[in-house]
Amino acid sequence: MDHLLADPIFAPNRCSIQFHPLHTWYAMVGYLGLLFHMLTDLIDCMMTYGKCPTCLEGSPAYGLLTWLSKFA
Repeated sequence: MDHLLADPIFAPNRCSIQFHPLHTWYAMVGYLGLLFHMLTDLIDCMMTYGKCPTCLEGSPAYGLLTWLSKFA
């Protein structure tokens, strides 16, 4: 969406970094913070369901955690 805020909307040979609002360093730091938050939530889920495997069945995180368990 932020590409539509650019003036001009399209410019050949233009790098989007620091040009579009969601491509700024500040936004990238925010994305990293969000990814870190999601990682810590995932670790919390893994620790919680590690203590209670039957609690995992039917939980919203079931698909993701079973997929990740293939790599562990």
